[in-house]
Amino acid sequence: MKLVILLAFVALAFAQKISIPGGVSERRHIVETDDEVYLLTSALRDTVEKQNGVKYQKFKPESYKYQVVNGFMYWVKVKVGRGEYIWVKFHVPIAATHPSLSAVALHKNVEDEIEPF
Repeated sequence: MKLVILLAFVALAFAQKISIPGGVSERRHIVETDDEVYLLTSALRDTVEKQNGVKYQKFKPESYKYQVVNGFMYWVKVKVGRGEYIWVKFHVPIAATHPSLSAVALHKNVEDEIEPF
């Protein structure tokens, strides 16, 4: 069973076009609301708001980077207001369907390039 999960994970990694195993991907844009990363990030909105003690005007994931590390680690740029952005870092373990919030970087703007943190 573990071999099947591992093979499925490797196939997914190649489908995502990761060029260096363990490396961080290039930035990717989120274009549709049914995009998997959009849905995963949106599912964390309440947790992010509670952690930061703020209710955001909007919460629109726009772009992201990811890394394969015992599942997928994501860094997502989220628009939370007029000209205001945050970065949301979360992990989705192998064989899991729910993201786990790792960290949030506040006070970002549209020009800030996503960097792992």
